[in-house]
Amino acid sequence: MDIETKVVNVTMTLPKVERLADAVFWGVVALAAVTFLISINRPMDDTDAPGERSGLRLHTDHGTGCQYLATRDGALSPRLGADGRQICQKED
Repeated sequence: MDIETKVVNVTMTLPKVERLADAVFWGVVALAAVTFLISINRPMDDTDAPGERSGLRLHTDHGTGCQYLATRDGALSPRLGADGRQICQKED
């Protein structure tokens, strides 16, 4: 295979690589946009300060009524009241 054939082969594969790079770029942009839209559409809960998000999510165990706080990283902790006891509100 001579040098001219190698140059032609590389030149023919460049548009494919560019199309793949474009597809990956726009896929990442679309994923970022969807993630942003989901995050701003989350309702406020009572762990949030007025007008700003705490970054925590409130979960309730429907079997016990006990509440837990979850971080973005997935850590889970019992939600404690001012008296230091876990907040549980069992619905009858």
